[in-house]
Amino acid sequence: MIKLRPHKISFKTTTGGGFDVNRIPLPVVPSWTEPIPCRYETEGKSNIKTLSDGTFKSYPYVVFLGPSSEDYTARFVKLFDEFGNIVIEGQIQHAVRYQLSTMLYVQ
Repeated sequence: MIKLRPHKISFKTTTGGGFDVNRIPLPVVPSWTEPIPCRYETEGKSNIKTLSDGTFKSYPYVVFLGPSSEDYTARFVKLFDEFGNIVIEGQIQHAVRYQLSTMLYVQ
């Protein structure tokens, strides 16, 4: 059986930060979310994005997710292959939301 989303993606998040009641800075603690199913491509036309000025930009990875309203701009991600191995740890350069899916351009 063919899986529509055989790969996984994990997002870097941070918790903490700010100040306590004595105005002492609290540390920011980075962590990674649980991997969620996705599909990514490394070559092809989907990796080329036309910019508003008419120029083109190529991205090494394009990730396809389900519909989402989350803001993905400038977030760091880990992409995993179908065996659970880390393929790339990169940054989202551009996110495009469609009615039934979301595309993330990762570099």
